Amino acid sequence: MSPESRGFTLGAAVALTLGVGFVEIRKDSKRALEPSELLLRSTTPPDYNQRGLVLTMNRNLLSARDRVLLVDEWIVTGAQATAARDLVEAAEAKWIGVAVILDDVSSDVRRRLNVRSLLRNHELPW
Repeated sequence: MSPESRGFTLGAAVALTLGVGFVEIRKDSKRALEPSELLLRSTTPPDYNQRGLVLTMNRNLLSARDRVLLVDEWIVTGAQATAARDLVEAAEAKWIGVAVILDDVSSDVRRRLNVRSLLRNHELPW
């Protein structure tokens, strides 16, 4: 599972490597739905730009037996990951956690969402 934009590329590559399925999370989807589609929606808490987003996911793509890992390139506030977890739970699937390249969240958010990263922001020579 990955959020729209760069997460799609990274998430799909990870899913392919692991030999597992991939579910897209879209931001504020206004597209026409297929008759069999049921969208789940979740609003994010304010992000680093102090804006909330509506995330959507096709409900038919997850079931109660699925375990879900969110894959993205960067996590700052955990807002999108929190909304993604809400989508997973609404689909009755099991949230595993978040895998990112760069982690810039607080330790309490890291624990709450089970974030794993390659790098933490403070490790970079900015």
